[in-house]
Amino acid sequence: YWRVAVEPHWGNHWLEFGAFGMSARVHPWTFTTDTNGFYNNETFPQTDRYNDIGFDSQYQYQGDNYWITLRGTYIHENQTLDASSLNLGTNPTNTLDTFRALASLAYGNDNRVVLTGQYFNTWGSSDTTLYGGNPGCACSPNSDGYIFEIAYIPFISSQAPGWPWANARVGLQYTYYNKFDGDSVFAHDNNTLFAYIWFAL
Repeated sequence: YWRVAVEPHWGNHWLEFGAFGMSARVHPWTFTTDTNGFYNNETFPQTDRYNDIGFDSQYQYQGDNYWITLRGTYIHENQTLDASSLNLGTNPTNTLDTFRALASLAYGNDNRVVLTGQYFNTWGSSDTTLYGGNPGCACSPNSDGYIFEIAYIPFISSQAPGWPWANARVGLQYTYYNKFDGDSVFAHDNNTLFAYIWFAL
C-alpha cells in the first residue's frame, strides 16, 4: 500500500489532494465443509491479484460556528483472477471503478450537528459469477445512488464523560440506489435506512 498527499492551508481554508494505491495477492477460501458442517480453513492454491490506484481531494472551510467540507475520490482496480476463474468460474480478468463526491456541513462548536450528502458510482466488467443472483440482475457491478446522513456529536469543545477516552456520535443514514448491480428496475429494493450510536474509546 502507498499514499502521497499535500495539504496547503491558508487562513480558514484547507485543501488536500493526493494519490494512493494497493497491490494485493489473495488465496480465496474454498468454503468446503467437514462432516459436521463446519467450514474448513482451506484456500485455493492459485492466487487472485488486485492492483488499485486512486486519487482524492478535499476542501474545508472553517467559519465562526461551522465547517464546510467538499470531498471527491476516484479508484481504478485491475483484477487478475487466476484462482477464482479456475475454481469458481469468474472472468479471468476484471476491472472495477468507483467514484464518490461528498458535501458536508458541520454546525456548532459544541453539541455539533452534521449534515452530509454523498453521490456514489461504481462500474466495471460484467461477471455472471460475481454479480449474479439478484432479481433483474444485469450481472455487472454498475451501481449508483445517494447517501444522506444527519448526525449529532454531543462533545466537541467540552469534555465527554471519561474524556479523553470516550466520545459519542448519534446518526441516521439513508442510502438510495438509482442502479444496483446493473439493474435499475429492482434497484430501490436495496435502499437502506441505518440508525447508529457510535462510541470511541
